[in-house]
Amino acid sequence: LLACVAHGGGELPESRAWPDYLIPLPQELAVSVTVRLAPGQLGLAPAPDASAMIAQAVDELRAAWQARSGQAPTGTEFVVHIGRLDGRGGLNGRALPGIEKLKQARYPDQAYLIRPLGSNAMAVAGLADPGVYYGIQTLTRLLTARLTPAAAEIPLAEIYDWPDMDQRGVWNTAIMTPGFIPWMASLKLNFSHIPTGLILKKDAPAA
Repeated sequence: LLACVAHGGGELPESRAWPDYLIPLPQELAVSVTVRLAPGQLGLAPAPDASAMIAQAVDELRAAWQARSGQAPTGTEFVVHIGRLDGRGGLNGRALPGIEKLKQARYPDQAYLIRPLGSNAMAVAGLADPGVYYGIQTLTRLLTARLTPAAAEIPLAEIYDWPDMDQRGVWNTAIMTPGFIPWMASLKLNFSHIPTGLILKKDAPAA
């Protein structure tokens, strides 16, 4: 977290290595090559059965992309496939190796994978909605880390990730703070303890 504060709330120099853009770090991360393209060439392809949770995360990814590039991710030259894996490890009609690795993860429902599909596509997928959601958070950071209105750099990353603890979060927090829940979700935190106490109106008698 100190790294984020030191660089203005998450902004890091473009010269940094890809893992430096990610908090928390995935369990496994390898980047074979980086693809450079115009921002308008990227497109998103969520699975037809995407839940409301996944649709919301995809919308957030679209908004982050457009905010940094000035263009909507509606292209067809490089496509990101997003969704739950079927029983045979497929997504949008494509076979994705790695389903057994996710099943063996400590918390498989929160596990996800990101992997390239050749040189013009990639996938983020999980066994269940929480895993896909967390995968989209990681993907958003990678896709927007070096994004400008002129160009996008896409790391063809192979990632396997799952949490070390089922519940992760903070205690005694002010959940009413604007942006608190999106901030937690971006860091894959899923727990918050909110202190409760007796709140009295002015001049009201105590119960």
